[in-house]
This record gives sequence, C-alpha cells and structure tokens, in this order.
Amino acid sequence: MSLDNETKRQTACEAAYLLNEITRQLWASSLVLELLEPWLRRTPTPFWKIGTVRNMVMTSTIVNLYRLEEARDKLLTGWLLTEEQLRTFGFFSLEEFIGGKGKWKSFVMLRHQYAGHATANKGEGNKPGKIVSAKLLGEALRETGVFELEAFLKRVEEQLLPGAFKTIDELNRLYPEVTKFITEDYPLELEKGRLGR
Repeated sequence: MSLDNETKRQTACEAAYLLNEITRQLWASSLVLELLEPWLRRTPTPFWKIGTVRNMVMTSTIVNLYRLEEARDKLLTGWLLTEEQLRTFGFFSLEEFIGGKGKWKSFVMLRHQYAGHATANKGEGNKPGKIVSAKLLGEALRETGVFELEAFLKRVEEQLLPGAFKTIDELNRLYPEVTKFITEDYPLELEKGRLGR
C-alpha cells in the first residue's frame, strides 16, 4: 500500500507514540504485580485487596495487548513496514503470540468481556442480556495463558516487548520527527485540549 511522504511521517509518529504508550502500560502491569509481594506475606493475607489489584492488572494487560495488535495491524503492517520486517524485529502478531486462531478467538472474547461488553448478548424483547458463562470465561483465561498472570506477563516482557521496542527504534531511525512528536508535539496538544485552549 502506497502512502505519500507526509502521511507516512504522520502515521509513523502516531504509531511510535501508541507503541510507546502501550509498552509502558504493559511494563507497569508487571511492576504493579511486584508491589503485591508484601501483601502476600501479611497475616491475615488481604485476599480481597490482592484479588482487586490482580483483576485490574489482568484487565490492563488484556486491553493493552489488544491495542498493541491494533497498532501493529492498522498503523504498521503494509503501511510503514512489511510483515517480514516486523518479524525480523521480533514483533510477531498477537494471534501468533497467544497461540493461533483458536486461542486468539478466546483472547478476543476476553477483551470484549474485560474492556468492551459486560454481557454476552444484549437484552431483546422481554428477555434481559446475559453475562458470559463462568465456564467459558475460565476456559478462555486458561487457553490464552492469561490466568497464570505472572508467567503470562513474563512472556510478554521477554517475547513481545523487545520486538515492539525495536520497531519504535526503527520508526525513529526512518522518521526522525517521531521523537519530537512523542516528547513534545502530542503531549503539548493534549495539554492544550485539557486546558481548553
């Protein structure tokens, strides 16, 4: 797919910004889990608090991995870099990382459950909506590996993030304006919007 140079530069800036934001949030998930360690040693163990924080981390992880796939598919692949280039950097598709089509389908269901739709179907006529069955949700958590959250995040850190970082580096190399966009232009515009200017 062919883009004019200005569109390529803008897309590179936006892709790098988004990748930078997503990778920071995925790292933060691991850091928050580490902060739970002292709670695990408390007596009595505050299971409710631990469960609450783990659920927040799991939700953030699912959302940001899905965002990573969207950035890869909608801003990078075929527009700025080829699939082969991304693979060379170690930035594989999330479907491949999760374990193939079947597991990806389960992951997408998790994404909808945790970040999109709280119900499996909407209420129609004289029937209310229904939530996703607990068994189906549990199977999806197990199949995707998300249930073993610490191990899953370790895989993200070791197998996925290095490729995303190399992709950001390549975008910086190809489009020098990326750094200014990430550190100055976008944050400044965001602040102007926040301040109503």
